[in-house]
Amino acid sequence: MEVVGEASDGREAVLLADRACPHALLMDVQMPEYSGIDANHEILADLPDCKIVILTTEYVYDDIRVGAIGYLLKDAADP
Repeated sequence: MEVVGEASDGREAVLLADRACPHALLMDVQMPEYSGIDANHEILADLPDCKIVILTTEYVYDDIRVGAIGYLLKDAADP
């Protein structure tokens, strides 16, 4: 696995995804200015084969609806 980018907000995530064309990405839903939900919708419109896993404390339904394949809860305990 290779990390090809790290974004500080949803708009930056869209730009990085368009440049890097990742196979998968981990997206935080709660980001400033442009949410992860909006970013995921835009990324999947341009890169339909990209697999997105969201990092969230809520909003799971909205992101799964736009195409995320799974989620990780921010407050999940270590095993």
